Order: sequence, then structure tokens, then C-alpha cells
Amino acid sequence: MVSSPAGNEVAETRTHWPAPTASRQNPALTLRDVIARFSDFTDDETIYAESPAASAQAIVALEPENASGADTAAGLPYLLEVAAAREAIEVWQAWRPGRCPTLDDKLAAVIYYAEHDAWLPVE
Repeated sequence: MVSSPAGNEVAETRTHWPAPTASRQNPALTLRDVIARFSDFTDDETIYAESPAASAQAIVALEPENASGADTAAGLPYLLEVAAAREAIEVWQAWRPGRCPTLDDKLAAVIYYAEHDAWLPVE
């Protein structure tokens, strides 16, 4: 709960980034941007993106408390929970000992999991 300017307590709606737009003041965010800033998010949040592609517009937001509307945020469809995306990256690392995933590797792991509900296989 947070206090409104009038001193009333109101529920806090937390979205890390505003809805994607094409304006200069608020450039569209991509799934690549989300994964690049992944440490900024908690496991309670959800990734919404126009598609499972690195260049797709995306946001990270808390799911609404009620189940209705949880499949979209800011007009973007549900992609994956942050916790599941984080686990996909952790599994990528575990299956490739000694390798540190690049941003492209992280994106590949998250996108593969979002599309197949499975971990990205080792090449």
C-alpha cells in the first residue's frame, strides 16, 4: 500500500517499464532489453511480449491479483514468469559447465523455454 496525494492508502501497481511506444521520449523496449536487465526483476513478476523473439516489444509487470486479465499487460500477451525464465538460464549454465552465458545465450534459453516448455538442449 502507498499513500495517495490526498493521504489515502491505495494499492500499489508496479510495472518496471511503461507500456511500449514508438515515441522518442519512451522508446519501445524489447525482450532483449528485459533479459539484459533481468537482475532488476523479482520472481513474482511476469514477462509480457508481443512474441518470443529478441526484438519483440516487451514489459515486465506484476500479475494482477485476480486471475482475469493475467494473460495480457499493456496490450502485450503473456510470455513467461520471471522465475521460469531465470530457471531456463540457470539450466543453460548447469548443462554447459565452465561457460558463462552471453546475452544471446540467455535469450535463446528463455525463448526456447517459452516456445517449447523445455530446456534448450546442448548443441
